[in-house]
Amino acid sequence: MKSFSFSCRIQTLCSTNGQFFYINPKNQLAFTSICSAFCSSVHNITWNVYRASINQTIQWIPFPLIKSSWFFENFTLTKEFFFDNAEIKYWRLEVIYHFESIISQNTFDIEINDSPKAGQCTIEPQNGTILTLFTINCLNWIDQDGIKDFTILLDDVVLTSANQSIIELYLPASSDLILTVQIRDEFDSMEEIVLSNISVSYDDFEIHQLISNLFTNQSQNTIGQLINSIAHVLNQINEQTVQRNSVFAVGFSITPLHNIKYHQVNI
Repeated sequence: MKSFSFSCRIQTLCSTNGQFFYINPKNQLAFTSICSAFCSSVHNITWNVYRASINQTIQWIPFPLIKSSWFFENFTLTKEFFFDNAEIKYWRLEVIYHFESIISQNTFDIEINDSPKAGQCTIEPQNGTILTLFTINCLNWIDQDGIKDFTILLDDVVLTSANQSIIELYLPASSDLILTVQIRDEFDSMEEIVLSNISVSYDDFEIHQLISNLFTNQSQNTIGQLINSIAHVLNQINEQTVQRNSVFAVGFSITPLHNIKYHQVNI
């Protein structure tokens, strides 16, 4: 008799893959259990962790160094835990409710989803202006579940995302731009590549041209990139003005387009 429910707290991090829940070891994994019957008579809640030994059948072996006796409904396996035990592919998490007259238990079986591998990402050109259409080329990425998409981030903010491996985009002005490329498989396991030493400049003509492009472009993705570039330029101009005239900065923000999160900057 089950007297409680047991689940991964963030459902999108625990995709089902047949017998197992398929998880990305680079994420922290939080579990929650909710009592549904005899709740006033709960004496103890026990959490146990097992690793699998696979011969012809799966044998679950208790994993040491995990405190098993708790009185909490929640339990977390950190990404450091998975990193320190990277050689283990299969795990079982067990929670046991000890009631006054009965014991009820449930298990959650995990298979580690390896992230995409063996590929590389490059950007061309390395130097350009705010009007330059940069090309990011991600080659030779493989994953047994298939590649889902490629996402480009600047300071943890999404610039663009696409399911093709060649991505064109406009970049904001900076003398040392650092981009992060996230490569995800179909179950959201992810690898990251850092692209650095990118230089993007601007002048007055390019600013006016950038604004003109903003009103003539029909692609919302590109419009978001142009708005982001304009925000960076305004921010740099404001910083120069503040330093030169010792005036106070004012607030300036960008409204996101659809589900893409763009910069909110102070100028």
